[in-house]
Amino acid sequence: MSFPAGMSSSSSLTVPDQLPDFLFIGPDKTGSSWMYEILRLHPQCFVPEAKDLYFFNRYYHLGIDWYRKFFSPASAASVRTAGELSHDYLFSELAADRIRKHLPDVKLITCLRDPADRTFSHYLYLVRSGLTRAPFREALR
Repeated sequence: MSFPAGMSSSSSLTVPDQLPDFLFIGPDKTGSSWMYEILRLHPQCFVPEAKDLYFFNRYYHLGIDWYRKFFSPASAASVRTAGELSHDYLFSELAADRIRKHLPDVKLITCLRDPADRTFSHYLYLVRSGLTRAPFREALR
């Protein structure tokens, strides 16, 4: 695992650094759940227990201190990097502006997928969730 600039293999987050240094910004259906689980298992990486915090687009009104609380366990642990995975940020200009304001040096991660494969995966998600029973071709309309 490579670490953000300025972080050595012996550095760890400190109390003032209780904000993420990387964000997965989306889109959905591109492996974010898999990535979240892998990062959760890494002893030198911290991700909050809750995936998809959506702070910068849905819950910004709750304030930066609300968001910071999700990362407070990272300061007590021996971690080198901390991050958040929220797949909606990619499509939100407002989130981009807020991220720039609060996390100007954050590393952004995205994973792109073949659009047809992603569309079918999303369709299967809708079927499993009970949100559609339509055949694939009909659901596309």
